[in-house]
Amino acid sequence: MAIRIICKNCESKIDAKDELLGQTRKCPKCKNPILIVPATVAVSQPQLKKEVAPQAVSANNAENIAYDNMEHLMAEEIPTELKPSCRYFILAFDRMIAYWEIAKGWQYNIGTGYVSAKRNKDLLPTDGSYKFVEMLILQLDTGKQLAGLRIFSITSKWAIQAIGRENHEILAKIEEKGILNKQQRLQLLNYIRKNYMPDFLHNAKEVYDFLLADFTPENSVFVKK
Repeated sequence: MAIRIICKNCESKIDAKDELLGQTRKCPKCKNPILIVPATVAVSQPQLKKEVAPQAVSANNAENIAYDNMEHLMAEEIPTELKPSCRYFILAFDRMIAYWEIAKGWQYNIGTGYVSAKRNKDLLPTDGSYKFVEMLILQLDTGKQLAGLRIFSITSKWAIQAIGRENHEILAKIEEKGILNKQQRLQLLNYIRKNYMPDFLHNAKEVYDFLLADFTPENSVFVKK
């Protein structure tokens, strides 16, 4: 079902698909780069964007979506390497389709479990809209510490095929920063609960709250020291 949105730059009225929530697109009329976010979190005055805390709303209950200029969302650097200490995930609209860790490389979700992406290239999707998540992990004397999450978008055709080749090749397919929907955040939460000790998540309250929220416009979250 299409959702009516308004470009804040040229005030054009546009119909957008529900699954575009949290993605950055260009207005078809003025070509201005804009992020699709709930109208309640859009700020009309650019100088107040970092000063006014947005009101969280449920993505399922959002009636109107507004395009707004969010250049500051693009300021964070896109990953240029897969760091051995980190974990990386690729999520479709409602499920995790792949994850990476240095000991295994990219593992692809075939529904009944995960298999090597390199050995199963023919199973990889050729198109679709995906979120790429970098999970930051610190190695402390007391053990591993969850430090934060960074989220990006991948939408180009054939992009996911890259995980069947070289490990790092998918990084060149990242287009912009992204926002996770509730289903995607719950997928991450379930993965963490299944693969790490309880303290790994409990000591990272900011990440835990982020993953449990009904909706958040944030594209990154970090644990405060």
